[in-house]
Amino acid sequence: MPNTIAPVRSKGRMVAAARTVVLGVILIAASNCAPDFCSPGTIKVEGRAESDGRVLGGIDMDTLDRICPEGCPAVWCATQADDGRLTRHGPFASRYEDGQRNASGSYRNGKRDGVWVGRYENGARRYVGTWVAGAKVGVWTKWHPNGRKLSEGAYRGDRKVGLWISFRETGNKWLTWSFVDGRLSGTMTTWNGDGTVRRQAEVTPGRY
Repeated sequence: MPNTIAPVRSKGRMVAAARTVVLGVILIAASNCAPDFCSPGTIKVEGRAESDGRVLGGIDMDTLDRICPEGCPAVWCATQADDGRLTRHGPFASRYEDGQRNASGSYRNGKRDGVWVGRYENGARRYVGTWVAGAKVGVWTKWHPNGRKLSEGAYRGDRKVGLWISFRETGNKWLTWSFVDGRLSGTMTTWNGDGTVRRQAEVTPGRY
């Protein structure tokens, strides 16, 4: 099947079928036939992902901007409406400037959906978590660059629930706290580097 590109509207005008088009400020290359990445009915888009945290699965903006000041090189799949509008649908993958994997996951009708995995430049896992229709669900785990666990806890409907634990780079606990429907609840405990309890306090319920 030959590679083709449907016309794309850019800033109010239709761009003729071509291998590369400009959409806004992002240079993208698209093809209707990408059996190794995109499913039939979607096109493959290559460019730089917006540095707003959302695209790469919840990385905070400061961290993301430090990693890729101009946006991370990425490839994703999208459906295209008759007016040329693209909606992310299918796999997404980004990389660092040196080609190492950065983040991978998938979209469904424009919302993150499924398991997302982020990695450090050394290839070690940075986070693993699940999205359903744009909301975080289930257990989310983050790691330090040295491979030791950084934090772990669960989401329900994009809100933190249950016990959350944060760890030092040594692997020892640093902080434990609990959430009810996204609000802090109960006792917060901080730990010293040697594993002994440093402080315990009852928290004032509030959204975190």
